[in-house]
Amino acid sequence: MASSPSQTSEQSGSQSLRYNTPSKPHGSGANAAPESPAESYLHAPSPSFPRPDISPASTYQILHRLGSTFSHVQYAVCGDAALIAYGHGSRSASHVTIICPAYAQEVMKAWAAATSGMLNYPGESDTLGVSDEEGQVWPVKMRTMAFERSFETLPTVSLCLGDDSSSTTILTMPALVNEIALSYVVDRHIEEEGFLDELAVDLVWLLQSIIEDGSPEQTLNAQDAPAISNPIFWYDFTDAYPELAGLFYDAGYRPEGSEVDVSQDKGFEEVTVIATMEIPILE
Repeated sequence: MASSPSQTSEQSGSQSLRYNTPSKPHGSGANAAPESPAESYLHAPSPSFPRPDISPASTYQILHRLGSTFSHVQYAVCGDAALIAYGHGSRSASHVTIICPAYAQEVMKAWAAATSGMLNYPGESDTLGVSDEEGQVWPVKMRTMAFERSFETLPTVSLCLGDDSSSTTILTMPALVNEIALSYVVDRHIEEEGFLDELAVDLVWLLQSIIEDGSPEQTLNAQDAPAISNPIFWYDFTDAYPELAGLFYDAGYRPEGSEVDVSQDKGFEEVTVIATMEIPILE
């Protein structure tokens, strides 16, 4: 890993989250006029403008600030920023994304503004502005989950990304694999050039990192990554990228109700999955 962050395990379970497709810039969070936490957060939507990517150093600084500010509440970093936190050197992000319970979003925004000087924006109720050490403000997107109990089942770890003992809650690498799989199932109609290749690059990196990590909380299993079992994802990706099947196997993935035959060929393991049960298609 590029940064070798220290890591502690949190709860494990399964929950469907969607991966942030890196090629799509989002709204103008950092460019909109900030407002006081005493003012209303809900205004007409502001126009969206492309923004530059955040440097890895600034990403770490933002994640450290989020960990320090939200140490007492439920949240988890996901998407591209989570990949960067794990040391993905070729990934960059135009924003940081966190997931939190729906009931906590407004409370978290008010707390962040009052205690850490983070910014709220008119018309962007799901966005915080968080500055790095140089004073550059970057957007943090807040995705919500409707049920607190569902959030508690998310598989997460805590990473120390700064010079103090503050830790930041990050989705596990298997949960990020699940995000990618679900993103493909939902967004496979997108015809952007390189869409499939970008997802595959991140999948290969995550699976290799899971294998190298070897810890129980980072072991890939069908429970924590249910979207992998969706035939739309599994057959499309293993057909286009045959090496992925062997990486999934080495990372710990075993489809429930399946027998797995492993063979060595051309420098990587090919895994033939002989299905013995019907796998439901995710909606």
